Amino acid sequence: MTRYQASTAPADFPAGVKGALAWFNRADLHDARIAIVGGRPGFKQYIFYGNDLSNRVQYVAKHGPHGAYLPIASEAAQEGTDPNAAAECREWLTALNDGRYGYLIAGPDQRTQSLPPVEAKWTTANPSAQILEQRDDIFVIKLNGDLDPAGCATAARPE
Repeated sequence: MTRYQASTAPADFPAGVKGALAWFNRADLHDARIAIVGGRPGFKQYIFYGNDLSNRVQYVAKHGPHGAYLPIASEAAQEGTDPNAAAECREWLTALNDGRYGYLIAGPDQRTQSLPPVEAKWTTANPSAQILEQRDDIFVIKLNGDLDPAGCATAARPE
């Protein structure tokens, strides 16, 4: 099958999303639990369901009023200036643990598109997380078990 192949992705796909898709094509995952955050991968998340459509792909956010999904990380956290970022980091890692995800695809936030996603920084500060692919501020991260929110005190320190 050629569905969801990096080689046949439309020209408007960002390079980082194509890189993430190429990694998933090589890995040929089935029945994987995949977390998504950020605009670029979020708007293209369907490509990570796999050829057999067995992967569970979910955008990770908090619920807001009227059914809205709101980013867990504030715009100030994305910019590295939020004094409350450690609490947001703990909420982020808890959401990943609660979802029992095996992979995370993280891209820039829609509000701060020129910055790498702070969620990738928070996640990879844990020894249970491993960067598998990184291109154009899009990260594919393997989650090898529970992430320890205790590391957020250091990982989310304002710059």
